[in-house]
Amino acid sequence: MKPGWIFVAPALLIAAAPPPDAATKDDLRCFLIMGSLAGTAKEGPGMQTAVAGTLYFLGRLEDRAPALDIEAAGAAELLAMTEADFQKDKPRCLAVIEEKGKRLIAIGAAIDKRLKQAR
Repeated sequence: MKPGWIFVAPALLIAAAPPPDAATKDDLRCFLIMGSLAGTAKEGPGMQTAVAGTLYFLGRLEDRAPALDIEAAGAAELLAMTEADFQKDKPRCLAVIEEKGKRLIAIGAAIDKRLKQAR
């Protein structure tokens, strides 16, 4: 094996990954954006939102495309994304998480109401 081969092989694997469909690509970008925000946020609500968002979009990816090599597709997408892409997609991704957060609060309130009625 020639020196440097270990560095070339991952690049070849990234290039070999089939491109995801548009909806999967959107979820992949949100997963990457949320992960980036989680990695740079300070402790508190911002970090909690970013971590929750990362987990949410990971779940969507695993459900939508179970055969997707998330590591390879993620690396390829990060190489293709620009800062402008990040800034353009970030509000869309955060809006999804905000909507799901409101839904979670509504579900919790409905469960509490049912529990009180049952007692």
